[in-house]
Amino acid sequence: QLRDRMALAEEAREREEARRKAEEEAAARMSARKALLAAEREAAEARAKADAAARARHGAAVAVQKLGRRALAAAAAVRRRVRKAEEEAKTQRETEAAAACVLQVAVRRVAERAKARAEVASRVAAA
Repeated sequence: QLRDRMALAEEAREREEARRKAEEEAAARMSARKALLAAEREAAEARAKADAAARARHGAAVAVQKLGRRALAAAAAVRRRVRKAEEEAKTQRETEAAAACVLQVAVRRVAERAKARAEVASRVAAA
């Protein structure tokens, strides 16, 4: 009877450990999903910046046609701002791509650890 009770207690401990690990993995998946959504939102903002830069460039070209020489200096300043905005958008996209890679690796590692833990738990349960 004592042996049976000890075996039952051990099984309960193993079940609790497996439940806790599953909760941890779910939390890790949620945080990875949140980070991915944030990266996607930042990418959308970078695209919007690039679109605005393209519109500004088009507007600058129209202004040059209309105003002539005096507008050239202003257009040059606008082009500089446009170039700067495009570079910022490019940097942002590169940063987001790197972050997405890091996230994918982290999610893959979490999944692999979870799989390994599950295999160990099933082997322990089988034994």
